[in-house]
Amino acid sequence: PIQDVLKRGQTIICQVSKEPISTKGPRVTAQVSLAGRFLVFMPFASRVGVSRKIGERSERQRLREQVQKVLPKDSGGVIVRTVGEDVTQETFTRELTTLIGQWQKITKKQKHVGAAPKLLHRETSLTRGIIRDLFSAKVDKLTVDSKQIHNEIVEYLKGIAPELIGKLFDRFYQA
Repeated sequence: PIQDVLKRGQTIICQVSKEPISTKGPRVTAQVSLAGRFLVFMPFASRVGVSRKIGERSERQRLREQVQKVLPKDSGGVIVRTVGEDVTQETFTRELTTLIGQWQKITKKQKHVGAAPKLLHRETSLTRGIIRDLFSAKVDKLTVDSKQIHNEIVEYLKGIAPELIGKLFDRFYQA
């Protein structure tokens, strides 16, 4: 029962997993996860998993071992996303460092925001989500018509995939 796990007035970090609809409130979970392009970092977990959509057993094992090598001890768990199949260990290291840093900022913020409930972190913007999930080496060119969005994409790519910045084309239109 929930009353055996939580006590009245206790503060916990949770994540909205489903937005409110009509008269129903939001669905929340204490199984916090931070999604990157190739990895999902879960600070309260302790294992490395691989997407079930990567079917070949040897490839799943290779990816699991690759991530276990770069995952700091007792830092949390990770799931390798389907698009992580051909990723190098260097890329996993860079992304994991970014995700762990993001989690550290969230926990640091928790100590300074005052009484709950408080928003500690918001999912990335639509632009960042699209770049994270769709922009890859398979894309020849990305044209952006906003200086602000262009700068946001460049800053994001510096952290997750600096090799893709050269594929970003800026076309700024005057209204």
